[in-house]
Amino acid sequence: MDFQNYSRRQVLRLTIPALGGAFLSDKLLAQPAAMESPLFSFGLLGDPQYADVNPAGSRHFRASLGKLKACITHLNQEDLEFIVTVGDIIDRDFASIAPIMKIYKGLKTEHRSVLGNHDFSVDDQFKAKVPAALGMKARYMSDTRKGWRFIRLDATELASYAHAKGSPRFEETQKNLQALKASGGDTTKHYSHGIGDQQMAWLRKELEDSAAQGQRALIFNHFPAMRNGIPVRSWNSRALVDLLEQHKHVVAYFNGHHHAGRYHEHHGIHYLNVKGMVETAKDTAYSIVKVYPDRLEIHGFGTEPKRNLVSR
Repeated sequence: MDFQNYSRRQVLRLTIPALGGAFLSDKLLAQPAAMESPLFSFGLLGDPQYADVNPAGSRHFRASLGKLKACITHLNQEDLEFIVTVGDIIDRDFASIAPIMKIYKGLKTEHRSVLGNHDFSVDDQFKAKVPAALGMKARYMSDTRKGWRFIRLDATELASYAHAKGSPRFEETQKNLQALKASGGDTTKHYSHGIGDQQMAWLRKELEDSAAQGQRALIFNHFPAMRNGIPVRSWNSRALVDLLEQHKHVVAYFNGHHHAGRYHEHHGIHYLNVKGMVETAKDTAYSIVKVYPDRLEIHGFGTEPKRNLVSR
């Protein structure tokens, strides 16, 4: 049969039955429907840990500058509301901040940081200057966009390493440490941080206010809060998890710190520990999070896997 004078639709109607198709509805012949668009998207990465030092084990500190630059080149091509780095922008030394923040300044959208333990691996004289040097107006904060509340926490608040020795905040951390020891709590370095009472009260108010306004909430912190159903890492992780899980509008908790990454769902909240960018000489790790009414799509790049997190 000569198909020269037939339209594509006519050719399909004539040929598909001959190929074994018993029927061909108009729906199959119709043009594909437009793909669903997300409400908004944002970039997410953790633990670049830049420092001008030689590699140590799997951590390639200098390589993070090149990885981050390539990451930002990619993210600048996307329509993103903001970019979040969930802590440990540097590995050590206050002088490490300027070179990596210069790269962040190449972003076409807003960059948001949370504070990590390595960000305070600086001399005491610089510890109080770290948040501002990382572009932060406060150590913890929140904002609202498109019906979502974004809450950034500071679990280094009760960490002695985050404050200059002899400062009022350092003395407060020592009192907390002694109280924890007296109660038989774990005082190893992995648990030597936490969220203070004032910040916890602020978080409670943020959650209550966002719930009252019909918003959904995303939480960003450096340290994990949950592993295999058990609160971990911070002195008061149990109190933090209990507070979050009282609020059904909390969709996800994003963090770094554990470079291998981890995911756990508990009582309807997705706890996602992103992989560390500093790991390996060449492989990167970051993602684009696409937010839909019923799910979060995590589009991972490099070693960061893709995930589809369904909202409750």
